[in-house]
Amino acid sequence: MANKMPTNQDRLLVRRYIQKLVSISLATILLFSVSFLSWTGSAQADSFGCFQLTGNPPECPNSTNENALVGSVCLSGINNDWHTTSTPLNQATSDVTVISIHGDKIEKDTTQIGNRLQSLYNWNRYDFSGHVRNDMASKNDPNSCYNLNSHSGSNFEILHITSNNFNDQTALNLIGAHPRDVSIHGCKGACPTNNTICVGGNNNATVNNGTNHPQVTQIVDFRDYVDDYKNLVNVVDPLKKEPLTFNVPLNIGDEGATCDPSIKGNSLNNIVNQTSTRQGLQLEMSEDIRARLANNDIADELLRGVIFGGVAKALGELPLPLVTANGTEDYSTGSGTFTRYKLKVENKIEYPSALFAPAPTLPACGLNANSSRTWVNIYNAANDQYIYGFCALGSPQNLDSIWFAVAQGTNPPASVPASVYVTLQDRQTARTYRSNTVPIK
Repeated sequence: MANKMPTNQDRLLVRRYIQKLVSISLATILLFSVSFLSWTGSAQADSFGCFQLTGNPPECPNSTNENALVGSVCLSGINNDWHTTSTPLNQATSDVTVISIHGDKIEKDTTQIGNRLQSLYNWNRYDFSGHVRNDMASKNDPNSCYNLNSHSGSNFEILHITSNNFNDQTALNLIGAHPRDVSIHGCKGACPTNNTICVGGNNNATVNNGTNHPQVTQIVDFRDYVDDYKNLVNVVDPLKKEPLTFNVPLNIGDEGATCDPSIKGNSLNNIVNQTSTRQGLQLEMSEDIRARLANNDIADELLRGVIFGGVAKALGELPLPLVTANGTEDYSTGSGTFTRYKLKVENKIEYPSALFAPAPTLPACGLNANSSRTWVNIYNAANDQYIYGFCALGSPQNLDSIWFAVAQGTNPPASVPASVYVTLQDRQTARTYRSNTVPIK
């Protein structure tokens, strides 16, 4: 049978079929691209260079074109839409850096949490904070950010540079010059339950720190420390009984929390893993936990102590004392009758015995020339006034029996402080570890 030659009508049908296939393919690609942008948690211009207007060509387009991605014109450091805070490299005195690259209104409370960690432990610090301007100037003004927030999305959508892409050279220089760091994040959809911390990062071993504890991963060190002491939080505030829950994608031992695998933070491109050891600790916290860590409520003091202590333990440093009230007792001496207010350091086992060894080469405590290396002092939290102290404790176990006394029957009556705090003053290293605030009455 002879082959049939294609007619013009056949050719037209084939051409239309091919055009339809091409149109479907292009639509599919476009749909995938739009979906990808909406699924990922990245900024509309996902590179720090966008905000600096660096690169050749610049890494993001000019945002005065409302169809373009947001660029430096509307997110200007000059106008305080964003700013960075960084410890100068030549002034960095710690081996640890605490970073919050989604500060201010990007992921609420992460800047405040990072600042507290820096203040408590004297660590190096890097923060990127930002909020979107909402200039109502003319849309035709090239220096305007006309209605940016309403037509381009939220602070998170515009300013949230993913950790793998965050490439501020100042941050990379500071983090890369030191062996350990912690990155503070907020999670919402990725950790849908309250009281949740998703623990991640690429890390292997903590520093032994002279405690003879096994060298385990930073992730496990953090989780185990918080597990050991989190029940103290309910003692102070019985209304907040929900236990802290964890999800650790890289380790066995999760506690029922559900966290998205995308936030496990183990990529070597993640800024938290840009340390000199290529390791880091990443904490993604639910909104309620962040609020309690950032506020000033005394009821949340122990929670802050537990979580911040877990960070310190994971990064090879001593945690701060976790102190609770331990009852009262009356006693009498030749000087009168007194009420003793007893205190207890709940995490005493975290401190090495060497801290309380006799230190004859250090200044004497009165007539005691062989006082301990570390002195324990109690202060009135309202005015930082010294109340009482112990300069000859011989062991961390003695931290269970510290106290201060108030005289009875005096005129005018002796006042009982509303709250106190305790410090461990390591005189050999010139380090002072301050406890949580303890309510007394």
